Amino acid sequence: MNLLSFFGLEGMFGADLGSGLQPQAAYDDGGRVFRGLDDPDLEEYIRADQNGSGSKQALFNTAVFRAVDVTSAVIAALPFRPMQTRPDGEIIEAIDHPLFEILNDQPNHFQTAPEFKQWMQMRALVDGDGLARIVKTGSGRISGLLPLDDVTATLEGGSPVYRGPRSTIPADEIFHLRGLSWNGLNGLSRIRQAARAINLAKDAEDAAVNIFRNNMAAGGVLSHPGKLSDDARGKLRKRMENRTGIANAGKWLVLQEGMTATPWQQSGRESQQIERSKHQVEEVSRVFGVPRPLMMMDDTSWGSGIEQLGIFFVTYALMPWFTAWEKRGRMSLLTPKDRKTIHLDFDESELLRGSMKDQAEFFSKAIGGPGTKGWKTANEIRRLTGDGRHKDGDTLATGQGNLNVPPKTPSS
Repeated sequence: MNLLSFFGLEGMFGADLGSGLQPQAAYDDGGRVFRGLDDPDLEEYIRADQNGSGSKQALFNTAVFRAVDVTSAVIAALPFRPMQTRPDGEIIEAIDHPLFEILNDQPNHFQTAPEFKQWMQMRALVDGDGLARIVKTGSGRISGLLPLDDVTATLEGGSPVYRGPRSTIPADEIFHLRGLSWNGLNGLSRIRQAARAINLAKDAEDAAVNIFRNNMAAGGVLSHPGKLSDDARGKLRKRMENRTGIANAGKWLVLQEGMTATPWQQSGRESQQIERSKHQVEEVSRVFGVPRPLMMMDDTSWGSGIEQLGIFFVTYALMPWFTAWEKRGRMSLLTPKDRKTIHLDFDESELLRGSMKDQAEFFSKAIGGPGTKGWKTANEIRRLTGDGRHKDGDTLATGQGNLNVPPKTPSS
């Protein structure tokens, strides 16, 4: 490629003019070299720089960071595992499936399973897409998941194309987590959707910082009954300068010649600034679906209502992501044969548990007893509470005294 073709001007001046010139555009920091303006890597680099820098800057906003952190951290903490449906209908953990160790222990050589899930969820929230490379053995068995930081996804001819720094990655080797999408492939970034609210919050925060940094906010007024002498004025100024700064906040000042100090009450503009700041947090909370108490906004919501807010958070903010993980995992990580008996499942029961009293009442009804048939065994309840199995815990209550029957087995 010559200089004219680099700028798309070869047809205007002829192919021979400027022959032998081979320009390259290089990025010094990463050693990236682009062969021309039509180089897909150049377009990818520009797009990544535009999106990535804004996303990273947005995380400096405490409301955005809190919303992203609490959502991704909760999802990272929950078990995500392959479950097997047996011929008799019983559903058990597929501990022998290769995905079990990958999704619950170590998906790659430098991340734990919670770290990987948190990273994927964070990128899906911030950038719209969480991408990972599916690592397979020669026989096609999945052996790991590697997070991808610099891959772009585009639709070409109705099919997804994933371009990395050096090559195109086959779509069947990509685990692509996304939420709401405009074109069906690229997820919508919460950061970009909330850009106006985030920018306003940043502007308000910067304004407050500048006010305190430049000492633009006066604390009150000093009054003198007559005329302040030059000597007293100099001493007063020196004393006040010695009491500036955070370390001296709240210290008393000794006044002279009958002077009085009158502190200013909070101005309407300061109150408006506080309300504006709260409003921007609410806007961010709305975009991410995180209730106000979980954004550390309300001091009065920590009571009986917080349990319902937690259920609201799970149902309307986390449940759609659980489904996205499960269905995308089924599509990308399970073979057609596996899908007949294996499904991926997030265990959100830890989040939906009520108080100890509520749990005790539910478990009592589930186990059953005299006059009441049970639908769960003691060992099933013990599994939910994190306790070990009991040798006599695999029987169901029949409702007839203390007579219990063991659950059905595949051979019965």
